[in-house]
Amino acid sequence: MIRQVFERAILRKPPCGISPCNRSRAIYAVDLMLDEKGQPYLLEMNFMPDIERACLYYPTFIDDIFRTLFFDEPNCNVIDISSK
Repeated sequence: MIRQVFERAILRKPPCGISPCNRSRAIYAVDLMLDEKGQPYLLEMNFMPDIERACLYYPTFIDDIFRTLFFDEPNCNVIDISSK
């Protein structure tokens, strides 16, 4: 579902959509809810969200994200949805 949001967002040119760029990097926050059957519902997405809480719960959060985004290092804490 999250991948589909980005696939749809690049269908239109800015400012209504986003430009596809293989060299761009960003962090998005995604708020989801699951119904009683486990069906996800997207509530909202934020570009460059506040990551303070993530850093409190996962001390390696910044290092994991930075290495994944800028060094293309595989990491078990980061899931790549770009090529599935």
